[in-house]
Amino acid sequence: MLNTVKKMIERVDYFINRKREVYNLYKKFLNLDLVDIHQEQQNTIHSFWMVSILVKNKIYRDSLRKYLAEEGIETRPLFYPIHTMPMFDIKENFTVAEDLSSKGINLPSWPGLRNQDIEEICFHINNFLQRECKC
Repeated sequence: MLNTVKKMIERVDYFINRKREVYNLYKKFLNLDLVDIHQEQQNTIHSFWMVSILVKNKIYRDSLRKYLAEEGIETRPLFYPIHTMPMFDIKENFTVAEDLSSKGINLPSWPGLRNQDIEEICFHINNFLQRECKC
């Protein structure tokens, strides 16, 4: 176990650099008129462990995820707001969290993705939204 952890630590720079490359490829190939992608904030170094996008209109999030799944591309919802989880039973509205959750998708970002895989994922996202969305 310690050997495995040691080997991972030795490769941390590779993983962070590759994750940043993956993000930059998504940023390059996605049509940013159709989606928003999270940005690196000033005076920070983002690891881009997850690459997340927001569709412009929440009605397209789930249908886009379904379309991508049909093309063999696994995605995840951005997150579920904690106040909506039954164990917390919070009766307030947190509109920013709810809006992000309803529009957000985490895209594949494994460091082993090939550049052409990312370009193909972007092609499918752009194609679907240009066809379906009146954004």
